[in-house]
Amino acid sequence: MSEAVLGGPGLSAATEGRPTGKSAWEPLEHVPQLDGLRGLAVLLVVVMHAHWRLPNAPEWAHTWISLTEWGWTGVDLFFVLSGFLITSILWRYRKSGNYFLAFYGRRFLRIFPLYYLVLFLLLIVMPVVAPWMVANLRYPSPWYWLYGSNIAVSFYGWGPRYLSHFWSLGMEEQYYLVWPLVVWCAPSRRVLTGLALGALALTIATRWYLVTQEWMLTAPYTFPLARLDGFVLGGLVALWRVELGTLLRHPSLRTAMFAVIVAVPLAIAIHDVKALSWSLWTLPWSVSGYFCIAAYYTLVLVFVLEAPAGRWTHRVMTIPALVDYGKYSYAVYLLHVPVDTIFRKLEWHPETALLDYFWWSMPAYTIFLVLISYLLARISWWLLEERCMRLKRYFRYGPTKEAAAA
Repeated sequence: MSEAVLGGPGLSAATEGRPTGKSAWEPLEHVPQLDGLRGLAVLLVVVMHAHWRLPNAPEWAHTWISLTEWGWTGVDLFFVLSGFLITSILWRYRKSGNYFLAFYGRRFLRIFPLYYLVLFLLLIVMPVVAPWMVANLRYPSPWYWLYGSNIAVSFYGWGPRYLSHFWSLGMEEQYYLVWPLVVWCAPSRRVLTGLALGALALTIATRWYLVTQEWMLTAPYTFPLARLDGFVLGGLVALWRVELGTLLRHPSLRTAMFAVIVAVPLAIAIHDVKALSWSLWTLPWSVSGYFCIAAYYTLVLVFVLEAPAGRWTHRVMTIPALVDYGKYSYAVYLLHVPVDTIFRKLEWHPETALLDYFWWSMPAYTIFLVLISYLLARISWWLLEERCMRLKRYFRYGPTKEAAAA
């Protein structure tokens, strides 16, 4: 997950540009609410993994556990944010003389060091110092080293749990490989919009095909061409943000958006939540369900962007703890699953250690996982990421070709 989506301290929600004004819809300014959205997205994922697969949990806890399973959609919120922020950056600097060098240099410094350090610890160090933690990879390790684990999962199924979350990082990296070239080649915003809509149609058609191939059960969820919805919709918001900002000044429209944002999770809570979540693997829902989830989070993104300072939306999304969690969320995302897996292997998880006190031990464990992941993320920032980020000064976006010629 990118610098733009999962930033570090001192980074704005769109770190590549300078503030240009007070409107949240102006290009690449610091929008604190987006840091809060990042924090919300990673919290959803961490809470879901804390509650993942608890067959021995008390009967009364099953409804709550089923609700937490929807935390996997936090990844879709990351995809929407990534599409919005990366497209904003690329569209602004598409005529820069060092467009590709600056973009990929900055992505490399933000993403690769921690990614490969964690992989090194899990694939090289752990089998030596903690062989009791090692599980069958199911497919060769180069799939992880080359950011292809999502493709491997599509064909071979899930690998070890402590590596299972790497699939979404592969999705992000594959998006970065292709989308900058598409933006650079597009002669106008309307052409790029048409290409984005074509990609959206392609991803829906791909999912339909993959669901019909019964041997590829995980492919609709992890295959690159099957999960472009969030990236595309976030990118469309970036391209048309000024027009959307004007449209959303109408109070009645904002009220309708808020009603939808509230109604959807309420409907899920009232419904048979577990059945509804797993129905996404069936033909009708896998084709349209992922699009609906991406569209919902796109609506949340637009609603948050529209909120002026002082409104409750702005106040909630700029709660300091939530914003700070969002700033360190790249490391939190990478580290929380291995940490949770270690606790389960040691039988320190409430389901095995404190099942009789599940009513308080499970919330306490969830809070502990949230906090320990945050602490490790702060340490990783101090030891590694901050030092790498200083090198970004060598990859600043230059002037446009027209400006240089003048």
